[in-house]
Amino acid sequence: MSVTPAPYVVSDAFKYSHLVFASATYNMGIFVTMEDLLHDIAAHALADRRYALIENGTWSPASGKKMDALLSPLKGWSAVEPVLTVKSALRPDQAAQMQRLADAIAADVKAEQTEEDASGEGKHRYVCKVCGYVYEGDELPADYKCPLCGAGPEYFRQEA
Repeated sequence: MSVTPAPYVVSDAFKYSHLVFASATYNMGIFVTMEDLLHDIAAHALADRRYALIENGTWSPASGKKMDALLSPLKGWSAVEPVLTVKSALRPDQAAQMQRLADAIAADVKAEQTEEDASGEGKHRYVCKVCGYVYEGDELPADYKCPLCGAGPEYFRQEA
């Protein structure tokens, strides 16, 4: 996040069902650019996502709890696992925790795909050709406008 402009990250967040956010603790809060990003995501009313959080700090990591406070109230958002805490540098035991988190996310994604396959009701995905925003639903409304760039339905393509 420190080098990627927030609008690109917000646009990409619309494409994925699972998101991972990592932040250093900064003045007992969330690092500024990450906090701004999370507020942007909340402002766009992004819904129905699973997320994982990684916090870092030298003596009193606090960013995980603060990130969770911003994400958990969003409609349909839920954590895959508890916050993973890394104190300063990643230790060997924390590398194992990181692997467990990655495995839990992969299993959660696979379970979600299996549920969709079993129900036969996978949502259609429509991708904005201008900014990459993804609309999920049965069909794209004829008067739909992209919430990120304002493009009309003619600028969306349906993905399989």
